[in-house]
Amino acid sequence: VTNAKYDGIDVDFSKGIIQNSVIKDCGNDGIDFGGSMGNIVNTKILHCGDKGISVGEKSQLGILQVAIQDSEIALGLKDESQLRISGIEVKNNHLDLAAYGKKGMFEAPQLAITSDELSKLSYLIEPSVVLVNKNSIHSTVDIKNYMYGKKFGKASVK
Repeated sequence: VTNAKYDGIDVDFSKGIIQNSVIKDCGNDGIDFGGSMGNIVNTKILHCGDKGISVGEKSQLGILQVAIQDSEIALGLKDESQLRISGIEVKNNHLDLAAYGKKGMFEAPQLAITSDELSKLSYLIEPSVVLVNKNSIHSTVDIKNYMYGKKFGKASVK
């Protein structure tokens, strides 16, 4: 996928695998998962105006051997979603990971990542986020105050 005006791939209430792909030059998110289950494997995501991968609305996503570079935010995790990371490469993103609650109707998201992988990332993680591997982190309260174009990301256009 190249030169998408908005999201490169938008996966809503679906199941599937995205593999051996290149997504680049997207106006918003490279891949946006909402209410979905899936995996992203051996994929490169480049130059996204908002998030390389956005995971929300109770999605369950595994990423394996994914590279995200030159994007505003590499990974966005929110709203009762579950993200498992194994093999992430990040480069030249304004922020590598944001994990937080966006919509009040959802519980906190869950993140499974090793300490070694987490140490490679610049991140903002709210205290309510469930860290499956029990990593010790410095958390940030009220991440929404930094998101959506205020410091990181892109303002939503309605």
